Amino acid sequence: MDADPQLLDRITAACTTAGIGVARGDDGRSLRAQDEGVDLTITLDPMGAVVRHAMHIPDDVFGWAIPGSPSMPMPTAEDVVARVVESRWGPLSAEVRRAESGHDVVLECLLDTEVMTRASLRAALHEVAKTRRVLDRLIADDRAQRAAIADLMPPAALAAPPVPSAPAWLPTHRVPAEGMPTWPAPDPSSPQGPRLDARLTVQVVEHRGDWARIVCSNGWSTWVDARTLQSVTS
Repeated sequence: MDADPQLLDRITAACTTAGIGVARGDDGRSLRAQDEGVDLTITLDPMGAVVRHAMHIPDDVFGWAIPGSPSMPMPTAEDVVARVVESRWGPLSAEVRRAESGHDVVLECLLDTEVMTRASLRAALHEVAKTRRVLDRLIADDRAQRAAIADLMPPAALAAPPVPSAPAWLPTHRVPAEGMPTWPAPDPSSPQGPRLDARLTVQVVEHRGDWARIVCSNGWSTWVDARTLQSVTS
């Protein structure tokens, strides 16, 4: 849509009357305004005029979990922006795009120029600027909470706990000279497993009555009759 000089002049006059600083953009087809330190642009749209503001949300906020907390979906930048926009005034919308080291966000508020008043123009500008300030506060709060947790917890607590290593395999017993049967469970009615070779060394890791659970040097575990095993020290 070609910029209507008269419409741009009308918007400029309304901003000036409302005490909002405004200037014609370098392209001569848009306006630049500012609301309490937030830079805004006003461009014409087939439906009227659009107030826009662009910002960047870095990767170091949102989408993180407190160490030791229950597993749950963490909010993303898209989630946070969507929730903030949903809580604001109706014509407000946002576009969030993945960018290098974060997300680029464009906040927009459509203004119907057919029924535009000084109050409606000021409300649209203020709503976009206020949404930027709300997001800034959420980013600052997120960083402050992260720093507080880091101060309370030593670095070792923030690191993943070490995975305990499996105990080394050590032979404790020997299969008798005639070999011996195996069972998948300490139950004589269960089908027998592979037969163990004569004089094979094994490690006993558990006892249940006359039963013993053994581990072979290759890591295979099974149950045998503990009464027929021979100690390697005997």
